[in-house]
Amino acid sequence: MKIVEEACEVHSAFERYRLAKNTNCYLEMEQAKMDMVEEISDVMQACSNMLAALGVSDMRDEMRKCADRNKARGRM
Repeated sequence: MKIVEEACEVHSAFERYRLAKNTNCYLEMEQAKMDMVEEISDVMQACSNMLAALGVSDMRDEMRKCADRNKARGRM
């Protein structure tokens, strides 16, 4: 599944970021951060593609519910 593959790539970039941060390697940390943003974009695109394949074109209500859940958990 493409979403899982892309999520694994986000995790790998995060691990590189964390390692660079722990060793104070600023340039490597910045590169890993840019890699994470790129991989997160790929995850979002893969999710959008799956939603389109399911015929879903409007996620506003679901995203509001998700935001409410995250607020209730103190994440926003």
